[in-house]
Amino acid sequence: MWYCEKQQKKLAKVREREMIKLKCDDMLAISWHNKRQVNVLATVQEGKMKKIKKTCRKTEKPVWKPDAIIDYNIKLGLVDKCDMQFGSIECM
Repeated sequence: MWYCEKQQKKLAKVREREMIKLKCDDMLAISWHNKRQVNVLATVQEGKMKKIKKTCRKTEKPVWKPDAIIDYNIKLGLVDKCDMQFGSIECM
């Protein structure tokens, strides 16, 4: 493990719409809670919150997400599209 148990306990206590980030050398651990808690290890992102196009249904305020989550969602969509294309090709 690259982070100690004390820091791991900090990541377990995240309230809704809250982000906790821990940095060790080039690795960044982000724990973020929107609908459910998500833990991400990142090397490229800085762990900054960015505003996205969506708004909260209850308050109509803009929604903020960590940059690592936004990048993951963009790249995950591309992977799913490639998987769908390869899944539709039959081998003979």
